[in-house]
Amino acid sequence: DWSSDVSFFRMVRGGLLQLLLQWGLGPVGRLLRAKAWHERSYAEALGTRPHLVLERMAVSRNQRGGGIGTATLAGALAVDADAKGLPVVLTTQEARNVRFYRRLGFEVALEEEYPPGITNTIMVREPTL
Repeated sequence: DWSSDVSFFRMVRGGLLQLLLQWGLGPVGRLLRAKAWHERSYAEALGTRPHLVLERMAVSRNQRGGGIGTATLAGALAVDADAKGLPVVLTTQEARNVRFYRRLGFEVALEEEYPPGITNTIMVREPTL
């Protein structure tokens, strides 16, 4: 599931109260602020349109450069996002990732520093019909 729409109730059912007890209010508060920042940024980039969220795209360091990531993501985008006619949004903090995602049709929608000192690039890819 590529969706980021997680309600407060789902977070509680998923263990939010346990996190509060284990980590304390400070870290959980930062986590919730980061979630709110992502939701606001995605809304700024896409409005209220339904969309998919790409998270945690990674290729083992010794496998990079061989086209595995490109082929895997291109296939997933075609089968899921394009087939459903939905845009895909992602966040990255690495300039090299921006170049990678541009090759797959993503465009920079927003750049913002959050938390202070970390530049986040929000990218969107419209479906290919």
